[in-house]
Amino acid sequence: MKLLLICLSFLWLPLVNAQIKIDDSGDGWKGLVEQALEVIQTYDTTSYNRVIQTCKHIGFSTSKFSTIEGNSTILIGRFDINSRNIHDIAAAIVHESNHLLMLQRGIKLPEYDEEIACYFAELYFLMQIPGVESWLIEHVTEQIDIYNKAKRYEKID
Repeated sequence: MKLLLICLSFLWLPLVNAQIKIDDSGDGWKGLVEQALEVIQTYDTTSYNRVIQTCKHIGFSTSKFSTIEGNSTILIGRFDINSRNIHDIAAAIVHESNHLLMLQRGIKLPEYDEEIACYFAELYFLMQIPGVESWLIEHVTEQIDIYNKAKRYEKID
């Protein structure tokens, strides 16, 4: 009986930590984010655990791209949320949660290296989703290439 209670307490622990506040704004945006979190939880538990451990709040931004604010907030950019594509929104959350992880752990990388690391985590996540849209994979691999080229160019100067 004692072992059963201990096991059940481990099951409860992720549920307690999973309370992310999602702003209720826009046309069904909160629901889109909730669906995106479900996709992350379903296909990549490592990324999901990272999200719930690092992120306490998900809001929305009028800027083009998703970003982080403070040390525990993810802001979904207008390009991602207006796509209304659950996989795109989930990928943005995974990407930004990696920025939060580095910030919270005091990991300081050059900007290009940090972006490349976050894009690789995003790519790994997307590859776990059966039938994921090919344009999402292409976008992430293009971004990795762009940051790698920019990094090499910067070292030449």
